[in-house]
Amino acid sequence: MLDAESILRDLNPPQREAVTAADGPVLVLAGAGSGKTRVIAHRIAYLLGTRGVHPRQVLAVTFTNKAAEEMGRRVEALLGPAGVRPPLIATFHSACVRILREHIRHIGYPSHFVIYDEDDRLTVVRDCMRELDMDERATTPASLVHRLSHAKNQMISVEEAEQLARGPREEQVAAVYRRYQERLATAGAVDFDDLLLLTVRLFERVPEVLAWYRGLWKWVLVDEYQDTNRAQYRIIRALTGEHRNVCVVGDPDQCVVEGTLVETPAGPKRVERIKEGERVFAGVGWGSIRVGRVAAVRRSRFEGKVVVIRTDDGRELRATPNHVVFARIDPDPNRHYVYLMYHRRLGYRAAPHRAPIRRDRYAVEGRATHGGPSALSRVPAPSGRCHHGCRGFAESRSLHNVRRHAAA
Repeated sequence: MLDAESILRDLNPPQREAVTAADGPVLVLAGAGSGKTRVIAHRIAYLLGTRGVHPRQVLAVTFTNKAAEEMGRRVEALLGPAGVRPPLIATFHSACVRILREHIRHIGYPSHFVIYDEDDRLTVVRDCMRELDMDERATTPASLVHRLSHAKNQMISVEEAEQLARGPREEQVAAVYRRYQERLATAGAVDFDDLLLLTVRLFERVPEVLAWYRGLWKWVLVDEYQDTNRAQYRIIRALTGEHRNVCVVGDPDQCVVEGTLVETPAGPKRVERIKEGERVFAGVGWGSIRVGRVAAVRRSRFEGKVVVIRTDDGRELRATPNHVVFARIDPDPNRHYVYLMYHRRLGYRAAPHRAPIRRDRYAVEGRATHGGPSALSRVPAPSGRCHHGCRGFAESRSLHNVRRHAAA
């Protein structure tokens, strides 16, 4: 067992209160960078290390593999001295895969089902459009993939989509939806959205399976709760419906400042002028973007500071201190850049580099900088931050030496 003070020592009073809260539902609301994930990690350590909860009885879920790995490292560091192994810490989708591999046969699917990724989905949708003689110039396969994903996340079945269809366009979408699901069934395949949807269906149709997992996971913790969709909410509610030992943390102010320009197929548009149903470009990771439809628009009042970053050419980035505004860098081959790179095993390293290459693979974010014209950060693995753009190699080497000394 661990001493409680060793787990709580580095926490502030509100964090301590959340970590040590009694059994039952716990809701933690806080801004970005305020230690929400730390609360989850320390609450897990508190349950296992001081209250004697068995690791098998705890499930912690988050939204990305990277976040799950980071939380796992934190929990392992806290529990290591006591020789206690961490519980299951996973994404919603990977947790659902575990459940479905064991029990999906109860709802008519093979346990060896194949999981289609985004490229597979796009290929199947394109084939369905050809079979239905749909013109890709009028409706793109990517937009249909988005529509089908949205329907599944809202738990709308094929039959419901057909009943709700209004007009030829929506009838076509419903037709593609039906053909798409038929193709998946023939191939013994599911897509990422199905992993959630089928888990909900399994819990509803086979109460014995739900009862088993309720008995297994007596404590459920959820990070970034504000990002849950309807299917994920139904899964959490089903698992915790009896014992109600659920702890969720989230940031309710996922906002961008009024006046922020949003890229749309018709050109940039101020965020306050965006309406429900409009098409906008959205980031999907690693610098890639896709067109999606706005599902809903909500205004909220923000009281606090707004960070303003101005570039050499007069452009302006505005954001709250807790959020990141993504931008795109157009590397100048005649300039040299100084990066501060970090690798978990190797630590920090500063290095000069001519214009960044393969920029399509990197997400670039605006940051404040000291002495530079603008600040840019690219986030590959290992992560790195561009601190300065220099006119020549000699200047970049000089700054490199300064940054390397500071990093050491």
